[in-house]
Amino acid sequence: MRPDAMTTPHHTRAKRTAPGWPDPWARHAVALATALALASGTLLAGCGARQKDDEARKRDAEQALNHFERASAMEDSGDVRGSIREYALAVRLDPDFAPAWYALGNQLRRTGGLPDAIEAWQRAIKADPKMVQAYNNLGVAYTAAGAPQKAAVVLRRATALDPGYARAWSSLGAAYDAAGEHTRAVLTIKEAIELEPQSTSAWANLGTAYAHQDLWKEAIDAYQRSVRLDPNDAGTHFNLGLALIEAGQTQDALVQLDALQTLDPARADELRQRLRLGAIR
Repeated sequence: MRPDAMTTPHHTRAKRTAPGWPDPWARHAVALATALALASGTLLAGCGARQKDDEARKRDAEQALNHFERASAMEDSGDVRGSIREYALAVRLDPDFAPAWYALGNQLRRTGGLPDAIEAWQRAIKADPKMVQAYNNLGVAYTAAGAPQKAAVVLRRATALDPGYARAWSSLGAAYDAAGEHTRAVLTIKEAIELEPQSTSAWANLGTAYAHQDLWKEAIDAYQRSVRLDPNDAGTHFNLGLALIEAGQTQDALVQLDALQTLDPARADELRQRLRLGAIR
């Protein structure tokens, strides 16, 4: 799933890490991207100071597009580190290349580089103030960084630019929820569901907003809708299991435990612990 689809902050406080990449590798990838970005900034400052003729600008733009296309191919093949390098080279050559900044932010986020991803999405918006996907991802990142009020400002801008963009409404609702505005969150996420009834992240976000109000029946219903749409979302299975435990439906929670055994053994262990605690109570 691409980072622009990652709009489901679950009500569990369990730490989430990027799947498939050991921490040392992730740190290496982020360090590489940061170094390239810093070098890019230094070079960009010099580029802005000198007058470039039309032919030189055209040549840089063509080279930037070549790097962008290589990066996209690497991304599709799973070469995250290579794609980060090529996207960074693209924006170094063309600092107004909004899609490259956006894609660079997405890849940085996949490796856990939240601050660098935020900077990349900010640059994408600066280059293209109407890129709603960049606003959405930036808002989601602000929420993840513990700044939901800041996220809400960005996400309201996204919904104003494109009122039909369901993902931004869902992300805005999640930001309200993280800020403690749970009723407002429910109403906002329902806007997303009305626009896109098959949105798994919107249903999961709605479940979380209900869970934060101890409305377990409503939370369970929303999580179940999300799981039916995406049976492989471990986070939602886990949150559904927690909601079922809170509602006293331990047998149903065991079904979620079984699903997690394959999808996410670590979360399965945590849910098992929660079930034991529930039994003690």
